Amino acid sequence: MTILSAVRRTLAATAVMATSPAMAASPRIDYQNPDMEVYAGPIVGYDSVIGSDSTTSLGRSGVAFGGVVGVDTSTGERSRLGFEVEVMGSSAALRETMAGVGSLKVGVGRDIFVGAKFGYMVAPHLLTYAKAGYSNALGTLDVADATGANIYHGSTTMDGIRVGVGTEYMLNKVRMRLEYRYTNYGELTLNGAKTGVSFDRHQVVAGMIYGF
Repeated sequence: MTILSAVRRTLAATAVMATSPAMAASPRIDYQNPDMEVYAGPIVGYDSVIGSDSTTSLGRSGVAFGGVVGVDTSTGERSRLGFEVEVMGSSAALRETMAGVGSLKVGVGRDIFVGAKFGYMVAPHLLTYAKAGYSNALGTLDVADATGANIYHGSTTMDGIRVGVGTEYMLNKVRMRLEYRYTNYGELTLNGAKTGVSFDRHQVVAGMIYGF
């Protein structure tokens, strides 16, 4: 066999491989990234509220519970962009007892969140996402005397910024969600007066979301 013949055979074999459907391209991955979808569902998880002033910091944990309503849509083969609203409650509260004087309790009532969410499919059914937006929480203050009788009750709204990251396993119309988020409310004001106490919170929540 001459060198020229060997070269011709090599070129012919290469051409056959290039035109073979199995060798021409890798199989396309379907990331199960649906078009626009409205979704809603319950959320529950761990809530840690931290209050601090110039000298001390006090934290308490509880259970966060509520629901989310949102809409998102695919913006590419693997990316999603959306908007959602949450309404939550919490059992977390800060309590302090003053010997011989009484006690005070600072609670966090209903919490309304409005924000944007950006997601990216890292596997055919697995979405990772980041979110950011505005949170409005109801803060309450209860003061009791030494006998335990309540002598003052007040409430005020707290405006904060929330950021979070999470994952969703998307199976047909159901999404299983796990999310961490951090919210900072700044300094608490009661009856127009600054208290010198600032609040933030850490939450880890899970949810079962249904897409319509």
